[in-house]
Amino acid sequence: MKQFITINKDKNFFIMYIKALFADSQYKEAEEAIMTIKKNDPENIEVRMILGEIKRIRKNYDEAIEVYKEIFYINSNYAPGICKMGEIYLLQGKTLQAEEKFEAAIKTDPKSAHAELGLAKIAKFGENKVLYLKHLVNAMLLDSKDPEILEEYKKREEEKNPKIP
Repeated sequence: MKQFITINKDKNFFIMYIKALFADSQYKEAEEAIMTIKKNDPENIEVRMILGEIKRIRKNYDEAIEVYKEIFYINSNYAPGICKMGEIYLLQGKTLQAEEKFEAAIKTDPKSAHAELGLAKIAKFGENKVLYLKHLVNAMLLDSKDPEILEEYKKREEEKNPKIP
C-alpha cells in the first residue's frame, strides 16, 4: 500500500491513508506519511491535527503544543486547533493557559463544544460547581452525542447520585 501511495501523488488519497494508519494505531507510519504531506503541502491543517493527536497519545505534550502552534500560525481562527492546545495544557496541569485557549476557541467559534467541556473541567478542578455545570450544560447543548461530553455528564450524574452498595 505504501508503495502505491508513493507512486500516486493524490493528496486526498494520501490523507485517507494517513487517517487509516492513525485509526489502526500505526502512529510511526502515520507520522512518516504526515511528514511527506507537510513537505508538499506545508499549510495542511488536517494532517497537522492528526500529528498533534499522535503526539498527545504518546504523551509528547510539548511537541503536541508545538504542532498546534504551527496550526495557529497557519490559521489563527481555527478553533479546533486552539481547543486542542487548551486540552494539552490541561493535561499538563497548566490551567491558566488552558482556560485562555478554551476561551479563545469559543470566541473564534461559539459552537465549540470541546472548549466548553474544557472550561467545565477547569471549573470542576477549581471546585466551582456553578461554572462547572454552566459549561457542561453548554457543551451538552452544542453536542449531546459527543462521547467525551457524555462521559463527563455521566460522571457528574454519578457524583450527584452515588449508588448505594
